[in-house]
Amino acid sequence: MEKLICFIFLLFPIVQSYLVGCYYDYNQPLVLPEQLPTGICTHVLLIGAIFVRNLELSVIEHPYNGFIALESMRDYRTRDGNKLKLIPSILGDDAEWKSALKDSDSQMTFISSLINFAKIQNLDGFDFDWEYPCGEYKSIYTSFIEKLRIAVDEVFHNEFLLTTAVGAGKNTIDNCYEIEKLSQVLDLIHLMTYDYHSIYDKQTGYSSPIYPKNVEVGDARYYNTEWSAAYLVEQGVPRNKILIGLEGLGHTFQLNNSNIHDFAAPVIGPGYGGGWMTFIEFCLLVRTAGSHWDDEAKVNYTYYKDQWTNVGDVRAAEEKALFIKANGYGGAFTFGLHLDDSADICQYGETFPIHRTIARYLQ
Repeated sequence: MEKLICFIFLLFPIVQSYLVGCYYDYNQPLVLPEQLPTGICTHVLLIGAIFVRNLELSVIEHPYNGFIALESMRDYRTRDGNKLKLIPSILGDDAEWKSALKDSDSQMTFISSLINFAKIQNLDGFDFDWEYPCGEYKSIYTSFIEKLRIAVDEVFHNEFLLTTAVGAGKNTIDNCYEIEKLSQVLDLIHLMTYDYHSIYDKQTGYSSPIYPKNVEVGDARYYNTEWSAAYLVEQGVPRNKILIGLEGLGHTFQLNNSNIHDFAAPVIGPGYGGGWMTFIEFCLLVRTAGSHWDDEAKVNYTYYKDQWTNVGDVRAAEEKALFIKANGYGGAFTFGLHLDDSADICQYGETFPIHRTIARYLQ
């Protein structure tokens, strides 16, 4: 395992001491590939273009051509001086994942498809985003990753990254991952430290708090970045393999009473945008409504009449970076480039302020 850990850093010949993974969804018109910043991300994770289907990888054709998206990411890698690692994120519904991993023969067929695809598309790795391999598939997923590790090392001579997205909730970690075993064969774990509270809650709550609030008791004290990351370490995951998640969006709620608008205020249900708000929408809203910093949880939130929202922003990114450095984690990942401000609409004096802030703090 020590050899594998050392190898991670050989793959990233960069000035930064920490890694910054950046998810990017091509399926939107606001942030085009040509606009993506260089010198910020250590690896880019193209998401939404490639799916598991019939024991192989399937590239989408509509509403855009996924092969064009892959080509644009290779161009991005070139524009970044070939320091950037291109690692597409593999999606798929539960039935397709289970079919691909159901037995040894299916796994080997799928692995062969992965390797051939990686060669043809000139990739630097794969990220697996199965949400989630629970129950009996918990151990099956581990077995698959172990076999894939052996296969890619033989073909790519230890120059190919394997990563996975991992849910941050205790029940998800316990029921869906053999997390210590996985950490021995994966290069990185993208810990999804967001969506701790969501539109399904009956009261306001933060999507991506770093720390718990004093008023939270019992299981509620698990719903924060500090607890999730420490729990992975407690389970045997090396700190330098854990990348902490940041998001460029958050949740909205409709307040039950517009005069009660603090943390844990009663809500009727989702608010603006069907319960979602992006970073740019948030920064435009706070120009009128103002923002409120919660120094316990290290997040911003705002409210306007009967609407309440908390969204990942630049100040929260600063705090996440400080948390990562203070605790010796491997770095950060963002969701994502397509949700940052590519035109300085928010007037921070720079484009992609969330990503540039993370990169500055983690250098």
